[in-house]
Amino acid sequence: MDKIRLGIRTHDLKASSFEELKGISSKIGIANFQFSPTKLPFVQTNGNKLGYGFTTYLDQQLSDLGLNIPILGCYVNIIDSDPEVRKSNLSLFENYLTAATFFKKSPIVATETGSVSGKGYTTKNYSDQVFEMVLESVAKLVQVAENLGVIMAIEPGVNHPVYNLKRTEQLLAKIDSPNLKLIFDPVNLLNNHNYTNQRQIINKFYDSFGQKIIAVHLKDFVFKTGNLQMAALGTGMFDQQYFLTETAKRYPYMYCLLESISREQVPAAINLISKWVEIEP
Repeated sequence: MDKIRLGIRTHDLKASSFEELKGISSKIGIANFQFSPTKLPFVQTNGNKLGYGFTTYLDQQLSDLGLNIPILGCYVNIIDSDPEVRKSNLSLFENYLTAATFFKKSPIVATETGSVSGKGYTTKNYSDQVFEMVLESVAKLVQVAENLGVIMAIEPGVNHPVYNLKRTEQLLAKIDSPNLKLIFDPVNLLNNHNYTNQRQIINKFYDSFGQKIIAVHLKDFVFKTGNLQMAALGTGMFDQQYFLTETAKRYPYMYCLLESISREQVPAAINLISKWVEIEP
């Protein structure tokens, strides 16, 4: 079987300390994490405190426990309609890019493109005007990433301005940088109208973006009251067998990160994944 490297978002495990995080990691057999410091109460940072001292402290804590951080999550709204809030969010992301250089293994810093509505989803996100805002913000961040020699990644999603294959292609065409990569979450690109075309969406994304893709997210979806909702891998309608086997075949040892899952659901997900691909530590 082809191999993947399995991971999970740290905040999905609900740990209250580094030691508990290590204990959960050992119990579920996963040591690769998407690490979002502001979502962990025991880290006690708003993100702006990720200076050299604090970041190297975090890195040492994680390293001593045998925990690997391939992705540093900074999911902020980079197109907030309030210019001051947007400026603050971009500054925070830049701080994460700098912090990535302080980790021994220099993780990739990831985000989504956000929304012009403070309440989340709006059809305004699909306009060309809003997409121009995305280009402006991403261009600024990519320049910082290039200057620092680190990688940033954008995660497309149906509720955001980069919501489909075409918009993703436009983003990468406008901002052609080796420091800009993609995180692929196929469920984030599904809606009530296209969910039966999962394999086509997966293949087109992989064919179009190749080595621009540096990690994938693993989750599922169900329908509740007629709406598509996220669920833990293996509990819904997502074609996880096809996605996992295709991912492992095209991208050996790809980081595949579980999300929208509780620690109690992880063992069942791992058993399912192990049927189709080999999990490399």
